[in-house]
Amino acid sequence: MAERLRWWVIPGALIVLAHVVSLDSGGPPAPGGDARGPAVALPPVVAVREASGSRSRPLALAATATRAFVVHLPGHEGQRGEMTIWRRLDAGREATPWLTLRPKVRGDGSIPIAGLPAGRYDVEMVFGDGAAAERLAATAVDAPGSVEFAAATPLR
Repeated sequence: MAERLRWWVIPGALIVLAHVVSLDSGGPPAPGGDARGPAVALPPVVAVREASGSRSRPLALAATATRAFVVHLPGHEGQRGEMTIWRRLDAGREATPWLTLRPKVRGDGSIPIAGLPAGRYDVEMVFGDGAAAERLAATAVDAPGSVEFAAATPLR
C-alpha cells in the first residue's frame, strides 16, 4: 500500500509549499518589493512530511521560495480558481497533469508556486463553472520564472 502512495509525495509537497508561500497574501507589494511581493523572512530549512505521514525530511524553504514560479492574474485578486499545470516534453505536453490545485489569488494578483522543478510547462486557470467559466491559458512557459495572464486571454 505504501508503495502505491509514494508518488503522492511530490505533488503533496508542492501543494504544501504553495500554501506556505501564499500565507502572506496581504495587499499590494511594499515599495521596493519585487514581483513576489514584500520580503518575508522564511526559515532556511523546514521539515516536509510525506503524503503517507510516515516520514519527514528537511527542505531548504528559503532557497526554494526565491526560485518560485509566479502566475500573475490581474483583476482576479482574492478569487479562487482551478489551476492545472502540465509538464512540456519535446513532443508536446504530457497527457496527465503534473499538478492540479485550487489556489487563491493573492492581493497583489499573483500565485507563487515554490518547488516546481525547472522546465517548461503549460498552465491553465479556470474561474467559475460551466458555460460562464473564464479559462486562461499559457503554453510553454519557463519555471522558475513568471507568467502574466491578461484579463481577457481565453483558452479557445
